Amino acid sequence: MLRRLYFVLPSINTTANILAELQQAGIEPQHLAVASRTPEQIPIQGIRIRDAVHDRGDKIEHWLWNLNLMLFGVAALALIVQLLMQGFTAWLLIPLAVMAATFAGGLRFTHIPNTHLHEFADALRHGELILMVDVEPGRVAAIEALVHNHHPDAAVGGIGWSSDLLHV
Repeated sequence: MLRRLYFVLPSINTTANILAELQQAGIEPQHLAVASRTPEQIPIQGIRIRDAVHDRGDKIEHWLWNLNLMLFGVAALALIVQLLMQGFTAWLLIPLAVMAATFAGGLRFTHIPNTHLHEFADALRHGELILMVDVEPGRVAAIEALVHNHHPDAAVGGIGWSSDLLHV
């Protein structure tokens, strides 16, 4: 799984310069994307241009969280029904196990740090651009250093997870 680095950039010129440097550093164009409030006005060719409304990772997380809550609720309801209908039996272990698994899964996955495009709404409203770079976990520090050494006006917006499956 890749790590997605988010950089808040002040202008299209800065963005174009950073994109060129990242490509020289071996980052392939399919691992680069730019988000803007007005994506149709970005004159950069060969890079994915995105609007900030469509973030598949955020939608997937939302769906999985709701599915987890729904599964917990169904298991809790099954537990109550079994208690009322059959009393204390070994069958109560099944809904209890499902409830424990969904609770543990929720605890585990809500503590994974992640960043999404909707968190940059203020920056986008002010005309700034969001550069997204997908890299292997071992290259995160090197890419951040490359961007900051040449462009101190680029602000790190966060790090999240990414997968090529999200960009189909």
